[in-house]
Amino acid sequence: MNELITLQEVVLGIMLVLILVFLLIIAVLIYSFREFKIFSNQQTWKGLIDDQIMEVIVNGPGVPIKKDPGIQRWMRLGAFRRYFLGLLMESERKFAGTAVRALFGIFQLYDLEGEAYRLLRSNKPHLEARAIQALTVMEVREAMPQIKSKLTDKHPLVFQEAEYAMVRLEGFTGLSTFLDGLEHPISEWQQLRMLNSLTKIPTEGVAQLENWLQSTNRYVISFCLKIIRKFQLIQFHDQVQALLCHQDVKIQLEVVKTLLSIESDQTMAYLIQQFPQLPQEVQYEILKGIGYAREMAYADFVKVQLQEYPQDQGRVFAAESLMAIGEQDYLETASQQAQQDEAYLLILNHALQRKL
Repeated sequence: MNELITLQEVVLGIMLVLILVFLLIIAVLIYSFREFKIFSNQQTWKGLIDDQIMEVIVNGPGVPIKKDPGIQRWMRLGAFRRYFLGLLMESERKFAGTAVRALFGIFQLYDLEGEAYRLLRSNKPHLEARAIQALTVMEVREAMPQIKSKLTDKHPLVFQEAEYAMVRLEGFTGLSTFLDGLEHPISEWQQLRMLNSLTKIPTEGVAQLENWLQSTNRYVISFCLKIIRKFQLIQFHDQVQALLCHQDVKIQLEVVKTLLSIESDQTMAYLIQQFPQLPQEVQYEILKGIGYAREMAYADFVKVQLQEYPQDQGRVFAAESLMAIGEQDYLETASQQAQQDEAYLLILNHALQRKL
């Protein structure tokens, strides 16, 4: 038989709940106070650091940099040193020329290089990545051996920053330190960052690109194709064209984009010839490419696709390409004859930028 709950037990239960609520309120207050204190400190820190940066930039490179007493008082705190590093990196993106050199001077003056090395040895991925960023932005080339050792780190945050650092500090030569035999993926964002850091391709780089185009890692091939597009390396046309039969659709898409960028007289004819055997996404890219390139010679081919392509999306790309190559009259006539085919009429009006 169930025992009746006594008044004493009810009171005890209520007291326990109240105690838990009280403890929760205390925890929230402590957390809120801590967050407020961090925010308040950061506002103070930002003011001090911004003043130092502006003073150094305004004075110019000929004036010796003096340490700010307010900054020196805070330098004993690791949180402040990390915040200082972060603010310098953020400022580096905003300035150029002598202003950037001034930031380098501040970096050296307060021995933030030493802080970056300490973070690099922390065995905490987010701090190691931050350290690599700082050493890279501040162009500490003496740190290259330590950064290079992080290329084999297990954590993506760390090895990705190390890869980017190698390219930013050593250019195309830095790629060879990790692209050979690379097994892990390279994200689109990472590829874009590295691509933007490349300013030229050395003569010996041609042979390396040829090897990387034969990589078993599709991300390496994709990145190489982007390099070929950026630097308009037309001597790779035939090697790139051969990759159109690659089993990976994303590689095929990159191949089409690259071929359209470094095309020869026969490129478009070859793409049209291969069109029926290619995956749908690649066919879409070719249809769009004809419009981008203003390929008037292939207007008839695109007209056939507008009429016969099995998917409406393909017909949309065909109509847009016809508009881009100057076939507006054809589209106008087709729209007048398509009153009974609503889907077709929508496609034509979309290309003509008209509303029903």
